[in-house]
Amino acid sequence: MPEPALTIACLIRDPTLAEVCGQWLSGSRYQVERFDPVVDPVVILDRRREDFDAVLLEKGAFQSDTSRTLHALGLLLPAVVIGAMSGRVEYHDAEVHLPPDQLEQLGYSLDAALSRFVRRSLLSAGSLERGSEQPSTDRWKLANRLKGRLSYLGVYYKRDPDRF
Repeated sequence: MPEPALTIACLIRDPTLAEVCGQWLSGSRYQVERFDPVVDPVVILDRRREDFDAVLLEKGAFQSDTSRTLHALGLLLPAVVIGAMSGRVEYHDAEVHLPPDQLEQLGYSLDAALSRFVRRSLLSAGSLERGSEQPSTDRWKLANRLKGRLSYLGVYYKRDPDRF
C-alpha cells in the first residue's frame, strides 16, 4: 500500500535553507514543493488552494499586507516558521516556530503545526481569523480533510490518530 503524502508548500527564500528543509523531510510522509521566492505567495496558495496541506515559511517572508490578504481570502494552512524565536506571529496564531539550528525537528514541528491547526479549527471556528465571527468554510474543509488523512496515517503507521 503506497504511503499517502501530505503536500507542503515551501515558501522559503533562502535556497540553502529550502534545500536543507527538503532533505530533512525526504523519505518521510511529506512531499515538499519549492517555489520561486519572487513569485507572490498569495498567487501560489490561491491557485492551488486544494493542493497544499501545510506551508513552510522563513521568518519575515510575509509582509503584513500579504498576511492580511491571505486571511481575507481564507488561505490559512498549518505553518512552520523557520527563524530566530521572537514571539511575533508571522502568518496566524496556530503557527509553530522552529529555530534554524533545530531543523532535525522539522517533521515533529510539522506534526505539531498540523495538530494545532486542526484542533483550533475544529474546536473554535473563527479563532484564526482576526475579527471574524463567522467560521471559514474553507478552513473547516481543510481541517476535516487533514483530520481524515492524518487519521488514516495514524492507522497506517499503527499510531494513535488523536496524537496528530
